[in-house]
Amino acid sequence: MGGGSWGVARRSSALWPMAVGLLLVGVTLGAAEETVSGIGPRLPEATATFPIGELVRGRAACQTFRALYPALAEIRVRGGSGGRRPEGPLVFRLWAEGVAEPVRTVTVEGAAIEGTAELSFRFPPIAGSAGRRWRFCLEAPEAGAGRGVVLWGAEVGGEAGEIDLRGFEGEAVRRARTLSFEARYALSPLERLLLLGQRLARGKPGPWGSPATYGVLFGASVGLTMGLLGWAARRDSQGGLG
Repeated sequence: MGGGSWGVARRSSALWPMAVGLLLVGVTLGAAEETVSGIGPRLPEATATFPIGELVRGRAACQTFRALYPALAEIRVRGGSGGRRPEGPLVFRLWAEGVAEPVRTVTVEGAAIEGTAELSFRFPPIAGSAGRRWRFCLEAPEAGAGRGVVLWGAEVGGEAGEIDLRGFEGEAVRRARTLSFEARYALSPLERLLLLGQRLARGKPGPWGSPATYGVLFGASVGLTMGLLGWAARRDSQGGLG
C-alpha cells in the first residue's frame, strides 16, 4: 500500500508542471492569434465608432485596405439589423488592386444575419494576399428602407484604408473615414507563432505588452518543456531498472 501511494503521489506531483506548460503554450498561441487578427476595428480606444446609415437598394459601402498577411480568408464588418430580418441578400465582393473582376463574391441571405451585430464574409483563402491592396464592397440590392442593415464607421483611417460610400447621406457619412471592419487570415498555429516571433524580433510589442514579456514567456515554456523531457527520461530509466 505504501509503495502504491508513493507512486500515485509522484505521478500527481508531475502533473502540475505539465499543466503549467500547457497553459503557457495556450497563452503563446493566444498571443499569436491576436498578432495576426485584422487591421480593424482595432482602432485607438479613444476613437468612437458610430452608425453611418442603412445599407439598402441603390447604396453601396466600399473600403480599401492593405492585407498584412497571406491567406486572407474573411472580412468582418460591424453592422446589424436591429433584431429585424433584412430584406433580400447581402452581397459582398472583393477586388485586388488593378484587377477589374472581383476575385471573391459572397452572398449572405437576410435570415442568416437577423439580430447579429457583426457581418461575416468567409471565402477560400487567398495565398498571395500579403502586402497587396484590396477593395471590398457591400450591397443589398433588394432591401427597402427600414429593411436593410446599419453599418458602422470611425473617424480615423490610417492603415485601414479609405471608405467609399455611395448613396449615403448625413453628418455621419461626412465624418466617417473607414468602415468598422476586420480582415482575418487562415494561418496555421505554426505560421502564427512565426509571425509573432518576427514581430518581437523587430522590437515591436505583442498584443499583450512589450517584447520582454514574451521573452520571459518563451523562456519559461522552453524550461518547462526541457524539465518534463528530463523527468520522463528519468522515469523510464528507473522503470527499466525495476
